[in-house]
Amino acid sequence: MHAFQFILLLGFITAAALPAAEQSFWASDAASARQHAEQNRLPLLIHFSGQNCPHCVTMERTVFSDGRVQSQLRRLGAVHLNRDVDLEYSREFNVTHVPADVIIHPDGRIEKQVGRKDKDAYLRLLNRLIAEQEFKPSRVVERPSGGMTDSRPSAATPASDTPEEQLRRSADEELFNQQTPGLQGYCPVSLIRLDQLVLGSKSHTVIRNGVRYYFASEKMRAEFLSAPRRSLPECLGCDPVLLTRELKAVPGDPRLRVRFDGKLWLFTSEKTREEFRASPLRFTSIRSALRTQGLPKIQ
Repeated sequence: MHAFQFILLLGFITAAALPAAEQSFWASDAASARQHAEQNRLPLLIHFSGQNCPHCVTMERTVFSDGRVQSQLRRLGAVHLNRDVDLEYSREFNVTHVPADVIIHPDGRIEKQVGRKDKDAYLRLLNRLIAEQEFKPSRVVERPSGGMTDSRPSAATPASDTPEEQLRRSADEELFNQQTPGLQGYCPVSLIRLDQLVLGSKSHTVIRNGVRYYFASEKMRAEFLSAPRRSLPECLGCDPVLLTRELKAVPGDPRLRVRFDGKLWLFTSEKTREEFRASPLRFTSIRSALRTQGLPKIQ
């Protein structure tokens, strides 16, 4: 058995059980998650994985490892169950295909979404659920003296917006504010085309493949938009050594870079950079593994 197949098989075995020690962003069990959701009037999200499910492994590796996803899950009642083990719940919600997410809203509505989601799609789902709880079409201020209220529209919310528009904007802004800049804030165009480390500006921003990039000028931003694929490091800036050896998508440091075969590769440490330099062809083939494993691809 090839090493790559062995690693993938280990991933399947891992997915057959609940996440190790039930990571803190998941409740320890369904009853605890339900109780937390009911006590705090929150949506209850049940994520189902299953045995021998490669898409479940991909989501575990590329979605639930993301800090922003974990942060949003902590704001819900959230639990990760195995369809093939937690039969009571999979039968209750008729979960026949995985991965799947069942959402029980505070008003009793049940929403079910089946199929693999990438990180951006899952963040949109979580942000929508959170925004639905926090959204209020008007600002109501309790007055201690006699219970009178002030229902004037909030200054931050234009009165002309529909509730749907306000909700969508709230979710979009929350996602945008949570994103940390790609390449540690350095301008991608300056890095790729000039081999220079130039910090970008929040005034010149592009979101690409779920990552927010800053640019040194509007001209550089326009240049990026004209050919984004040629203006980003390989593997979306992740360390190719860790991708190949451990199947971990870890962003590299722009200061630790190597140009090989006309492309730029970033690394997390001097050790992985030197390992790449010693045998670059071994690690540049990771692009095919990216497609196989469903990790993000530059489009």
